[in-house]
Amino acid sequence: MFDTVRDAQPCHRVKLGIMTQDEAKRLVAKRAAELVEDGTVVGLGTGSTATLFLHELAARKLKIRCVASSDASHELGLRLGTVVGLG
Repeated sequence: MFDTVRDAQPCHRVKLGIMTQDEAKRLVAKRAAELVEDGTVVGLGTGSTATLFLHELAARKLKIRCVASSDASHELGLRLGTVVGLG
């Protein structure tokens, strides 16, 4: 049995085997970080998926500006070396 995940492209589907919630969150965070380009302003949310996203984003070492929705995401962004302001 397969779950279907919609990619960023309309009508483009990727078939995936059954995965855990944590695996799905990591996949979503990685894919979201791949969509960010240099010069982008990125809003940082809170929660476990947002934390995974921020780690993926920081690993890409892009020239971006981030606006955090919480003290926790602000502090994590600073620790990971992203340019972060509080929203």
